[in-house]
Amino acid sequence: MTADRARPLLLVTNDDGIAAHGLWDLVRAVAGLGDVAVVAPAREQSWTGRAHRSDPDETGTDPVTAVVSREVAAPEDVEPACCHAVAATPARCVRLALDGLGLRPAVVLSGINSGSNVGALVSASGTLGAAWEAAGDLLPAVAFSRPERMDRTQVPVMLAHVRSVVGRVLSDGLPAGAAVLNVNFPSEVAADAPWTTTTTSGTSLYGHRMTPGPQDDGTTRWALDFLLHEVAHVEPGSDLEALRDGSVSLTFLPSRQGLTATW
Repeated sequence: MTADRARPLLLVTNDDGIAAHGLWDLVRAVAGLGDVAVVAPAREQSWTGRAHRSDPDETGTDPVTAVVSREVAAPEDVEPACCHAVAATPARCVRLALDGLGLRPAVVLSGINSGSNVGALVSASGTLGAAWEAAGDLLPAVAFSRPERMDRTQVPVMLAHVRSVVGRVLSDGLPAGAAVLNVNFPSEVAADAPWTTTTTSGTSLYGHRMTPGPQDDGTTRWALDFLLHEVAHVEPGSDLEALRDGSVSLTFLPSRQGLTATW
């Protein structure tokens, strides 16, 4: 498919990899809003934040300086303007799209992530990392996430909300001072579910359990388990509160970080 420059270009990426259902759900949701370019990791890149690294197994050299990409076929029911699988993190995929492929998107969309990105998870998310990379070039960016256990019967309703959110961003842009829009869906989303524009990312606790496994060669192979702790207190106006109440959570993340404070 050849891009029509009279239509807006939408760049789509993710951190779950180019084969993930959520990526193509997102492409299908926004296909009628403009031309869609897909530039996504060749394999899963969860928990990479905004890191810029390539897969050393693919590059065969320094993972900091080399990038390998391949044009790949999209599912039969979608026709993106281009489709590239990149052996790199989500943020590097965005960088390749902008500086390597020369794409000039009207908006950058990341997701739909399998697993919510709320509270403390926001800082570690590769889904958000791709959006922040786009925001660094002053491009409007939206990250979409859903609960890992969302039933597939909920997907059509969720995608209708996705399309509406992206349409709003294309027509109105992001509010002044906002760099990234972080969108999270509840596990059961109604067609008339309200959009709750939350003011904060809630305080959620997460951690890891590292279980050692000594090896015959004297090294230790550690097994990493992700732990999400129960939230003791859900702050009013937070993304966690919105999801608890069955709303679609929209959190505008600011372009400037930091607090005005004294010690």
